[in-house]
Amino acid sequence: MRVLVSGLIGIAALANLSVQADPVSDAFQPNCEIVMGDEYHRDWLESLDVTVSEVCSCMENMAGEKADEEQMQLDLALQETADEMTANSVDAMQASSQLSASVVGQAAGDPNAMQLLKGLSASRQLMFDMRDSYNTAGVCPVS
Repeated sequence: MRVLVSGLIGIAALANLSVQADPVSDAFQPNCEIVMGDEYHRDWLESLDVTVSEVCSCMENMAGEKADEEQMQLDLALQETADEMTANSVDAMQASSQLSASVVGQAAGDPNAMQLLKGLSASRQLMFDMRDSYNTAGVCPVS
Protein backbone atom coordinates (compact mmCIF):
# COMPACT_ATOMS: atom_id res chain seq x y z
CA MET A 1 0.00 0.00 0.00
CA ARG A 2 2.83 2.36 0.91
CA VAL A 3 4.53 1.80 -2.45
CA LEU A 4 1.25 2.50 -4.23
CA VAL A 5 0.67 5.70 -2.28
CA SER A 6 4.31 6.78 -2.77
CA GLY A 7 3.94 6.16 -6.50
CA LEU A 8 0.73 8.12 -6.58
CA ILE A 9 2.37 11.02 -4.82
CA GLY A 10 5.16 10.91 -7.41
CA ILE A 11 2.62 10.98 -10.22
CA ALA A 12 0.91 13.96 -8.63
CA ALA A 13 4.30 15.71 -8.45
CA LEU A 14 4.78 15.07 -12.14
CA ALA A 15 1.40 16.69 -12.71
CA ASN A 16 3.11 19.90 -11.53
CA LEU A 17 1.67 19.77 -8.01
CA SER A 18 3.72 20.57 -4.94
CA VAL A 19 4.31 17.44 -2.86
CA GLN A 20 7.08 18.55 -0.53
CA ALA A 21 6.92 17.55 3.12
CA ASP A 22 8.37 19.67 5.87
CA PRO A 23 8.93 17.55 9.00
CA VAL A 24 9.48 20.60 11.21
CA SER A 25 6.05 22.14 10.69
CA ASP A 26 2.61 21.19 9.48
CA ALA A 27 3.55 22.24 5.94
CA PHE A 28 2.72 18.76 4.61
CA GLN A 29 -1.00 19.29 5.31
CA PRO A 30 -1.50 22.10 2.76
CA ASN A 31 0.55 20.09 0.25
CA CYS A 32 -1.69 17.10 0.90
CA GLU A 33 -4.69 19.32 0.23
CA ILE A 34 -3.08 20.50 -3.02
CA VAL A 35 -2.54 16.91 -4.16
CA MET A 36 -6.05 15.89 -3.23
CA GLY A 37 -7.64 19.18 -4.30
CA ASP A 38 -7.49 18.34 -7.99
CA GLU A 39 -10.78 16.57 -8.70
CA TYR A 40 -9.30 14.44 -11.49
CA HIS A 41 -6.51 13.05 -9.26
CA ARG A 42 -8.84 12.70 -6.28
CA ASP A 43 -11.34 10.65 -8.32
CA TRP A 44 -8.54 8.56 -9.79
CA LEU A 45 -7.05 7.82 -6.33
CA GLU A 46 -10.46 7.01 -4.89
CA SER A 47 -11.11 4.61 -7.80
CA LEU A 48 -8.03 2.73 -6.60
CA ASP A 49 -9.52 2.61 -3.06
CA VAL A 50 -6.95 5.10 -1.78
CA THR A 51 -8.49 7.70 0.50
CA VAL A 52 -7.40 11.24 1.16
CA SER A 53 -6.46 10.33 4.73
CA GLU A 54 -4.25 7.44 3.50
CA VAL A 55 -2.34 9.74 1.18
CA CYS A 56 -1.94 12.37 3.89
CA SER A 57 -0.91 9.73 6.44
CA CYS A 58 1.69 8.33 4.06
CA MET A 59 3.10 11.81 3.45
CA GLU A 60 3.27 12.45 7.20
CA ASN A 61 5.05 9.12 7.81
CA MET A 62 7.61 9.79 5.08
CA ALA A 63 8.30 13.25 6.51
CA GLY A 64 8.66 11.81 10.03
CA GLU A 65 11.02 9.07 8.86
CA LYS A 66 13.19 11.65 7.08
CA ALA A 67 13.30 13.81 10.22
CA ASP A 68 14.22 10.76 12.36
CA GLU A 69 17.03 9.82 9.95
CA GLU A 70 18.40 13.37 9.97
CA GLN A 71 18.27 13.45 13.79
CA MET A 72 20.16 10.14 13.98
CA GLN A 73 22.84 11.54 11.66
CA LEU A 74 23.15 14.66 13.81
CA ASP A 75 23.36 12.58 17.00
CA LEU A 76 26.08 10.40 15.46
CA ALA A 77 28.09 13.44 14.31
CA LEU A 78 27.76 15.00 17.77
CA GLN A 79 28.92 11.79 19.45
CA GLU A 80 31.90 11.49 17.07
CA THR A 81 32.86 15.10 17.82
CA ALA A 82 32.52 14.51 21.57
CA ASP A 83 34.65 11.35 21.33
CA GLU A 84 37.31 13.22 19.38
CA MET A 85 37.30 16.09 21.89
CA THR A 86 37.67 13.62 24.76
CA ALA A 87 40.53 11.81 23.03
CA ASN A 88 42.30 15.10 22.26
CA SER A 89 41.81 16.26 25.84
CA VAL A 90 43.25 13.02 27.23
CA ASP A 91 46.23 13.22 24.85
CA ALA A 92 46.89 16.83 25.81
CA MET A 93 46.67 16.04 29.53
CA GLN A 94 49.10 13.12 29.15
CA ALA A 95 51.55 15.29 27.21
CA SER A 96 51.24 18.00 29.84
CA SER A 97 51.93 15.49 32.62
CA GLN A 98 55.03 14.18 30.83
CA LEU A 99 56.30 17.69 30.19
CA SER A 100 55.64 18.69 33.80
CA ALA A 101 57.63 15.70 35.07
CA SER A 102 60.49 16.59 32.73
CA VAL A 103 60.49 20.22 33.82
CA VAL A 104 60.35 19.29 37.51
CA GLY A 105 63.44 17.16 37.02
CA GLN A 106 65.28 20.09 35.42
CA ALA A 107 63.77 22.90 37.51
CA ALA A 108 65.68 22.38 40.71
CA GLY A 109 66.75 25.88 41.72
CA ASP A 110 66.02 27.59 38.33
CA PRO A 111 63.40 30.38 38.80
CA ASN A 112 62.58 30.48 35.06
CA ALA A 113 61.94 26.75 35.00
CA MET A 114 59.74 27.04 38.09
CA GLN A 115 57.69 29.79 36.37
CA LEU A 116 57.26 27.52 33.33
CA LEU A 117 56.16 24.71 35.63
CA LYS A 118 53.50 26.93 37.22
CA GLY A 119 52.21 27.87 33.75
CA LEU A 120 52.03 24.21 32.70
CA SER A 121 50.19 23.35 35.89
CA ALA A 122 47.62 26.10 35.27
CA SER A 123 47.21 24.97 31.67
CA ARG A 124 46.68 21.37 32.76
CA GLN A 125 44.09 22.45 35.34
CA LEU A 126 42.27 24.42 32.64
CA MET A 127 42.09 21.29 30.45
CA PHE A 128 40.65 19.31 33.38
CA ASP A 129 38.09 22.03 34.03
CA MET A 130 37.07 22.09 30.34
CA ARG A 131 36.69 18.32 30.29
CA ASP A 132 34.59 18.42 33.44
CA SER A 133 32.34 21.15 32.02
CA TYR A 134 31.76 19.06 28.86
CA ASN A 135 30.98 16.02 31.00
CA THR A 136 28.56 18.02 33.14
CA ALA A 137 26.78 19.26 30.02
CA GLY A 138 26.42 15.66 28.87
CA VAL A 139 28.43 16.25 25.70
CA CYS A 140 31.36 13.98 26.44
CA PRO A 141 31.21 10.64 28.21
CA VAL A 142 32.92 10.64 31.57
CA SER A 143 36.15 8.67 31.26
